Amino acid sequence: MTLRLLEAITTIAKYIQKTKDRASLLHHANMIERDSQAVVLEEWDRKKIEERYQAAVTSLRSNPIKN
Repeated sequence: MTLRLLEAITTIAKYIQKTKDRASLLHHANMIERDSQAVVLEEWDRKKIEERYQAAVTSLRSNPIKN
């Protein structure tokens, strides 16, 4: 579930046009990543979550923004 949420944020980021919407998605990505590190015990799972998190952050920071 956590991986899919981060994948969804990455996909949605391509269509976000407002700074406040992007900030909201980044906030949620941060919460998902932080919470998952507290509850996910398997190292492989943590690595995959971190990869998806980084992809989401990159996507949120790299697409043009309109205010």
